[in-house]
Amino acid sequence: MSSMSSVLGMQSPRSRIGRLALGVAAVLGALGVAAGAFGAHALRGRIDARALEIWQTAAHYQQVHAAVIIAALMIIFFYLYSHSPTVNPLT
Repeated sequence: MSSMSSVLGMQSPRSRIGRLALGVAAVLGALGVAAGAFGAHALRGRIDARALEIWQTAAHYQQVHAAVIIAALMIIFFYLYSHSPTVNPLT
């Protein structure tokens, strides 16, 4: 990307997709944290122990999946950048 396009705020479609995917993964991770906190504080004492355990497991899996998405994006970005020095997928 030329310096003029970066000054004007233009981004390549690949960059926009990568940023969108990273944003979605961040939101999914935040939802996993929120769900875990909700289960630990709001649901404790309102549902039985087995249901609370299921809730906590689901919240944990949500966080793990968000982390895996972020890791996969990082691998893809670094792979693309290392195999094409003229293309920076992060800009």
